[in-house]
Amino acid sequence: MSPHSQEHHRVRHRRRHDQLAAAGRAIPLEDVIADIARRGHRDTTRADSPLTRDESYTAIDASDLSIDEVVEVMARAVEERRRAGPD
Repeated sequence: MSPHSQEHHRVRHRRRHDQLAAAGRAIPLEDVIADIARRGHRDTTRADSPLTRDESYTAIDASDLSIDEVVEVMARAVEERRRAGPD
């Protein structure tokens, strides 16, 4: 796993842990990490509509972005794809 990917996962785990704590659910960080891993495995390996990625997808790492920043990154990606034309 690349250092960037590791940092992305750390941010994601911490953010979920903080969300649960704010909702009054004091769950150890290790349990949050395990739950995210289980859900990820389940979602990508299920027989019906597994979550997959192919080369046409644009991945956006929103780990350190606000909602407005994510929307801006998405809008730029769509515009770049639109300008590039059909594949």
